Amino acid sequence: MGGLVVAASRTGRLGSALTELLEHQRHALALRQVVARGFAYPAFVGSLAVLILGSMVFVISSPYQQMFEEFGLMLPLSTRLLFWWRDYGASLAALGVVILLIAVAILRSLLGRVRWLRVKANLPIVGPLSYRTGLAEWCSLLSVLLKHRIALPDALRLSANGVDNGYVGQLSATLAKESADGQTLSELLASSRQIPVSLVPLIRWGEKVDLLDEAFLTGKELFDRRARIRAVMLHSILPPILFIAIAAGVAMIVVALFSPMVSLISGLS
Repeated sequence: MGGLVVAASRTGRLGSALTELLEHQRHALALRQVVARGFAYPAFVGSLAVLILGSMVFVISSPYQQMFEEFGLMLPLSTRLLFWWRDYGASLAALGVVILLIAVAILRSLLGRVRWLRVKANLPIVGPLSYRTGLAEWCSLLSVLLKHRIALPDALRLSANGVDNGYVGQLSATLAKESADGQTLSELLASSRQIPVSLVPLIRWGEKVDLLDEAFLTGKELFDRRARIRAVMLHSILPPILFIAIAAGVAMIVVALFSPMVSLISGLS
């Protein structure tokens, strides 16, 4: 951000530059909060599901198993699976999670920073949302920098360090090096598979009419809208799916616990 302050002070527009920079930071924070809220409620519902199902499996099922053993009942497959999961399955699942985390750590070290950031950007649900948020923040920051007459390679380099998304920052740093060699930004974006093609016509128009800052401002609004829509969809769709999964899990546990009792009552009658 030091480059913006220096450039703004030389043009006598320090106050407006700092105001726009503050507005950029405020908007970027607000967008990240919208995205975080999109994940917060599904995460709460998921935690609630783990608590409910876990209490049924590990707490409620034990007295039932003792009762079944006292009566010497033949247990159906669903009941045997429930008790197996309580005694062994959950531990194996926890071990699998630990192994997965170790594998991810090893993969991260083998791939290196650039390829690892690319993998993160392609993760289902989380990756595209984080990527669009990063693109909106990147376009917003570039718009402010270019508006205050900072050279494009310098603006790309500064924005690489100013965005929260590491993958977008890496792309910006690469574009800064390539644009310094004389290629136009629209050509670089058109040849890049990582940047959405919807941004290319905007940048080409901005270069043509010398309004690159306005082009990036439009790009910011485009990616901002996409990120917000995806966050709202995530907030709206995931909780009902999780509630259905919870209901199905509870129903399976209830059936597993009460099936032997139905057989017992039928035998007594």
